Order: sequence, then C-alpha cells, then structure tokens
Amino acid sequence: MLLIGIAVQESAGRALVWADYFTVGGAVLALVGLYVSANQLMTNAPLALAVRK
Repeated sequence: MLLIGIAVQESAGRALVWADYFTVGGAVLALVGLYVSANQLMTNAPLALAVRK
C-alpha cells in the first residue's frame, strides 16, 4: 500500500535535459546488447553441448 501511495502522488515535474536523453539511449543500447548476447548464446548452445560429450 505504501508503494502505491508513493506512486500516485503528484510530482513536481521538471524539464528534460541532455542527461535524460543520454540515460534513455544508454538503457536502450544495454537492452539491445543483452538481446544480442542471449540470441548468440542460444544459437551456440547446441554446438557447446556437442563438444562437451
């Protein structure tokens, strides 16, 4: 209940600055990197399991 109360409170708000855009861009790049890494790991998993036997 406390978290809901905090979430619905009205904030003062502020203008977006260059650091906000930099943060969003970095987060997007990090998520894309995680996606590509996971995809590569799933692609190579059968080969890694075959070598292990």
